[in-house]
Amino acid sequence: MSRTRVYRNGVLEAGGFRVADVSDYLADPGATVWFYFCGPTEADLAAISEGLGLHALAVEDAVHEHQREARSV
Repeated sequence: MSRTRVYRNGVLEAGGFRVADVSDYLADPGATVWFYFCGPTEADLAAISEGLGLHALAVEDAVHEHQREARSV
């Protein structure tokens, strides 16, 4: 499940838009974009990763816990 909202000057302007459309709102410097994921699908993560310009490895690290072996120094 995901929820999306965009605010301008502290006022809710839009909500419930597709995660893939987040980047459309980010182009406006006066907009504050909010989104909430609960149990995101891989498609959700791919859409937001593309929209925000996140590196694929950063998203992978956020999704998969304990991906790398812990080392003590």
